[in-house]
Amino acid sequence: MSGDQLEGEEETSESAFALAETAEEDARRYFESRRKKKILMFGSEEKIDQISMRYAPLGRFRVIKKEETKTGLVFKNKSLVRKENTFYVDLSHLELFYIRKGMLGRASGIERSDILQILDDLPKEARDLLLDLMEFGSVTYEQLCNDLDEKQRILLMQRGLIESYTSKAEELMSLTSEEASYGYPRERVYVRSKVHIPKFEDRCYDLASFLREGSINGSYPMDSIEFSTEEASELLEELFLGEAIFEGIIYMPYYLCRYLRGTGKSISERYDVYFPLQFL
Repeated sequence: MSGDQLEGEEETSESAFALAETAEEDARRYFESRRKKKILMFGSEEKIDQISMRYAPLGRFRVIKKEETKTGLVFKNKSLVRKENTFYVDLSHLELFYIRKGMLGRASGIERSDILQILDDLPKEARDLLLDLMEFGSVTYEQLCNDLDEKQRILLMQRGLIESYTSKAEELMSLTSEEASYGYPRERVYVRSKVHIPKFEDRCYDLASFLREGSINGSYPMDSIEFSTEEASELLEELFLGEAIFEGIIYMPYYLCRYLRGTGKSISERYDVYFPLQFL
C-alpha cells in the first residue's frame, strides 16, 4: 500500500527529531566539502544549485524475539530468553536508520541501510540464503552445490550482495595431517555476504536514546509515505526473526542538496543528504 495516509491506523500526534542550532551552516559546509572538483584540465566543477530542508516519515517499531539458550555444565537445561529493540524505518524509501558511533562509542551521525529494500526486491529463496549468510558468516562453495542454492548464489552474486574468496588461514587449519605432509593445502573457496548491519541487540538502532525531540516546522515539505507499516513490519520480522510492533511515526529533518555539473545540454545532476541533529 502507498500514499500519505496509512489505512486502518489511527492518526498520531506529529513529532520530530530536533535540528542542531547551527544546522543550516553545518549543512552548507558539509555539501560544499562534498562538491566534486574539476580533475586537472578536464571536465567542470560541480555547483550547488539548491539546498532545501525536508522531513522523512520514520516508522518506529519495537521488535521482540525469543532465543533458546542452554544452561548447565552436564545436563543442558533449555530456556527462552526474551530480547527486544527499537527500530526506525523511513516509510518513504524503506531505509533502516541507525546511529553512527565515533570515538569512545559516542554518537557522531546518522547511517542508513537499504537492507529492507534489498530483501523486498529478492525472491524468497535468494532472500533466505542472503539472511543465512548475514547471520552465520561464510560457507564453503561446496555447501551451495545443489540446484536450488546454486541458482540463488548466481542471482546474489550478479546483484553484488555476496562474494567468493579464498582464505589461506582457513585452508591451512582445515588440513589433515596426511595433506599437510605434502606441504600444500587444497584450495577451498568460500562464499560470504557483502551486506553488513549492526547486530539485533545493538542500541544504535534506538534513535531516541541518542537524539533530542523537537517541534515540526510546518513550512518545510514532508516526504510522502510510500510503504505501509505492515510491509515494514514483515521485513523487520524476517530480518531479525522476531515480532515487530508498530508504535508510531516521528519525522526526521534533513537537508537535501542538488548539485549541477556541465553546461547546456550536457548538464548532469546529483543529490546528497545531510542530518544535522541535536544529540543528547
